[in-house]
Amino acid sequence: KKATVSAQVSKLQVYVEQINFALEKSSIQGTNTMLVALNDMNLIQREINSLMGTIKQVQQEIGHVHRDSGTYLSNLERLESVFQKLQAAKHGMQESDGWRKLTGELDELLEQNEIHQLSGKFGTLKTSMLAQTGLPGQADREVQLEYFTNRIEAAVSPLIIQFIQQADADNYSKHVYIFESIGRLAQLAQYYRKVHRNILVDKWVKNVESDSICEILSNFYDC
Repeated sequence: KKATVSAQVSKLQVYVEQINFALEKSSIQGTNTMLVALNDMNLIQREINSLMGTIKQVQQEIGHVHRDSGTYLSNLERLESVFQKLQAAKHGMQESDGWRKLTGELDELLEQNEIHQLSGKFGTLKTSMLAQTGLPGQADREVQLEYFTNRIEAAVSPLIIQFIQQADADNYSKHVYIFESIGRLAQLAQYYRKVHRNILVDKWVKNVESDSICEILSNFYDC
């Protein structure tokens, strides 16, 4: 269609040039030349009408193309949306299977008292829960995560208390990261304060039972 329109426009340009030439000659050659010019003008009018028809047809076809393109794009967008939902569902199923496996492994580590492996496995479990945000069962997963958090704290806290009592700074520092990984550093600080308070109370009681008040205060502030 584009080539047809171009050809017709070129033909019109030729006709217009012929008319201009004829009009220039009309002043010299008279009526016969004018008749030729009028005939050429009629031809040009017909060509213009034909060209306008061709242009309208091209415009209609362009309109059809735009409508078809819009339909195709709309269909593609719907397909993309369906594909994304399928991908999300697939990912959710994979994460759900992974979640069950992780909880089983973490439970086994707790049963076997594998303290130093708990932090890494718990971190993986937390990452899996975040990846399933918005998927069904999120509330249950949050409850399970809290359950394992409490179990890990219960498993590690006796060791922490022992290390504080023994002033074993090396082993104490090696277990701090576990409390950090489960988000329980505040509880760790409470254990530390409680154990130290008990140590001071024990020393005070022993001094009260055996020494005078001056010796008690001297020994207490020296400790």
